[in-house]
Amino acid sequence: MKREDGQVMLMAVVILSGVFLAITAISGYLTLTQLRLATAASDSTRAIFAADTGVEWELYKHFRCADPGTAPARCGEPPPTLANNAIFETKMNPGGESVKSTGYADGRKKIARAFELLFAAFE
Repeated sequence: MKREDGQVMLMAVVILSGVFLAITAISGYLTLTQLRLATAASDSTRAIFAADTGVEWELYKHFRCADPGTAPARCGEPPPTLANNAIFETKMNPGGESVKSTGYADGRKKIARAFELLFAAFE
């Protein structure tokens, strides 16, 4: 009888250890998911601001650089670099009616947000 009691205690310890291991693994996974979401929100914000900067850059070029006689010296320069390592790309529609600015959180271009600006005449 005493041998069987020892086996039951050993089985109980093994089962409890498995339960604790499962609970620890699940809580670790949930924590990792929360950290990923927090990082993604931060990267998304950087990408949105980079896309907004691209729109502002195109507006600057459109309105300030249109007349070569009064254009500032900055008009011939490449787009500015952003301090937070975010980047943006702008594409002007061939007809000149719209600009699409895509902002990226970093150079890997994994997280992107975009704005489109339409030039329309009001009547």
